[in-house]
Amino acid sequence: MTTVKRVLIVDEDTATHDRLREPLTEAGFEVDSVRDGFAAIQHLQSHSYAAVLLELVARQGLNGFTVLNFIEAEQPAVVADVFLVTAMTDQTVLHVAPALVRRFFRKPFDTAEIVRSVVEHARHQTAAPTGFRALIADDDGDTRKLLGDMVRAVGIEVHEVADGRSFIDALANDSPDVILLDLMMPGVDGFALVEYLKTMKPLLLPRVIVITAVPENYLRSIEHLVGAVVTKPVDVEGLRAAIAGFLN
Repeated sequence: MTTVKRVLIVDEDTATHDRLREPLTEAGFEVDSVRDGFAAIQHLQSHSYAAVLLELVARQGLNGFTVLNFIEAEQPAVVADVFLVTAMTDQTVLHVAPALVRRFFRKPFDTAEIVRSVVEHARHQTAAPTGFRALIADDDGDTRKLLGDMVRAVGIEVHEVADGRSFIDALANDSPDVILLDLMMPGVDGFALVEYLKTMKPLLLPRVIVITAVPENYLRSIEHLVGAVVTKPVDVEGLRAAIAGFLN
C-alpha cells in the first residue's frame, strides 16, 4: 500500500494557497494549508511532510523565520524539505537563508515549476521496506539526532551508538541494512571499525556510509571499501540519495 505524501503550505496570503493546493493535490499529495507560524509549528509536530512551502514574511502572528528557526532547532533534517515561496530578492534570500537558495521561488511564481520541483524532490524520499534497519555511530549528539530523524522519516528503524565499542556490541547479533559511521570517535574510531568489518563482517562493508569531516586525502585507505562517503556538515539531500541506493 502506497503512503500518500503530505505538503505543508505556510503563507498568510490565501491566493498562494489557492494557486498551489489543487495542482499539488492532482499530483498526488495531501495538502495542509496554514496562514501563520504557530499553526505551522503545530502541524510540523504532528505530521511528516515531503515538502514545506514557506513564506518568510508575515504581517501578523509568527512569521516564517520563526518556523524556519523551529525546524533548524527541533527538526534539522526537515530543512532539506523546505521550499521558499516569497517576494524576497535573490540577494536577501542568499543572506538570510543560504541553504534554501536552491529551493527558492520568487513571487509571482510559476505554479507548474513549483509542483514539478516538489514532485521530483519527493521521488528521492523512497520509503524503506518494512523491517529495514540502520545503525548510526557518531559521538556527536546533534549529528546523531539529525541522522536519526532523517533516516526515520523514510521508515527505517534506527539504533544509535556513540562510540566504537558500542558499535561492535550492536553488531554482535545483528546485520543492519545500512550503517552510518563517523570516523572520528573516542576510543575505537571509525577507521578501526572499517578494518574490523573488513576482517570480521566483510559483507557489511558495502552497506556502510561514512559520515565525516576528515579531509579527502585521509580517506583513500577506506573509500574503496565502503558503500559511500558523505562529508560534514551533512548534506541531507546527498545522504538521502545515498540511502535511496540501498532501498532500490
